[in-house]
Amino acid sequence: MEFTVKKGDFLKELGLIQGVVEKKNTIPILSFVLLTAKDDQVVLVATDMDVSLRCTCTATVRASGTVAIQAKRLFEIVRNLPDADIQIKRTDGDGIVIQCERYSSKVLGQGPENFPSLPAS
Repeated sequence: MEFTVKKGDFLKELGLIQGVVEKKNTIPILSFVLLTAKDDQVVLVATDMDVSLRCTCTATVRASGTVAIQAKRLFEIVRNLPDADIQIKRTDGDGIVIQCERYSSKVLGQGPENFPSLPAS
C-alpha cells in the first residue's frame, strides 16, 4: 500500500473518525482505523461495535492495500505536519511510514484480518 494525500483532506476525515473509535481500551482493535487504498481514494473505516463510520479521501494511489493503524496516534501525527502532501507507505510488516517534507515516522499497526467486519455499504 502506498498513497499520497493532501493534509487538509486527510485531517478532516481523521477528525470525523475520532468521534467513533473506542476510547476505553476494552477491545484494543476498536481504537484503530482501517485504511484501504484503492483506485484514486483512501477509505477510512472505524467502529466501536455500536456505531460504524466509513469515509473516503481523494488520493494518488501507487499501490493498493489495507492496514489498521491506531486512530488517535495517526490523527496527532497528521495534525502536527506542515500543510503539504503526505505520503503513506506500508512497511513489510503491519506498519506504515509517514513522510511529509522533511518529516518521516514509522507507526506500527495491525493486519486487516484483526479488524471487525462491517456490513457492506
